[in-house]
Amino acid sequence: GGPARVDIDLGRVGEIAEVRVNGQAAGLCMWPPYRISTPGDLWRAGENVLEVRVTNSAANAYEGSMRPSGLIGPVRLIVSG
Repeated sequence: GGPARVDIDLGRVGEIAEVRVNGQAAGLCMWPPYRISTPGDLWRAGENVLEVRVTNSAANAYEGSMRPSGLIGPVRLIVSG
């Protein structure tokens, strides 16, 4: 069969990351560590679609701050089982 679990380590993110695997919600990270543990049944043999939507801080728009924004990474997948 497939993996028992796949951990998604997004590295650095500015600020909030929503993760989907093959169209299914996998998790939401609002602060470090930006890591999500997903059950193996979200994944399939062959090609998979990993979607990461990042929302940055409103401070950049309202305060003119230059906080890092986006998916900075590095991104790693850790497959178990």
